[in-house]
Amino acid sequence: MVPSLDEIVCVSQGLVFAYANDNGYDMATFTEEFLCSDFCRREWDADSSWYQFAHATQTMKFLIKECHLKKGKTYAHDVMYWVGYMYRLMAQTYHLPSRIVFQHISFDHMLDGFLSYHILAFTVAAKYLHEDYWLER
Repeated sequence: MVPSLDEIVCVSQGLVFAYANDNGYDMATFTEEFLCSDFCRREWDADSSWYQFAHATQTMKFLIKECHLKKGKTYAHDVMYWVGYMYRLMAQTYHLPSRIVFQHISFDHMLDGFLSYHILAFTVAAKYLHEDYWLER
């Protein structure tokens, strides 16, 4: 089956997170800086953008200029891929800006979500994350 454009964008964001992680950036800081950035609002929350289909290095080149990224705590490659993928899927599924998704589901909560839901289909995991962090507030 051919993936949808939305799925491709989720994969792309997952790869950006994995790339940042693999290059030693502090992932808690990276996640907040990226998802709450004007760049993310303009390019990743948009219906379509060149960055959504570009190699992760292109996004990182721009983020390094705009955000206050620092080296620090990293995690397993596949964990950060999942985290990045899920933040994009949540934004797409619930038609919300990335910064709003981040306000509801912090980096630490998304890590907890990985432990609980990474074996599920992405869409099922998104449903559970939504229930866990929106309905309780």
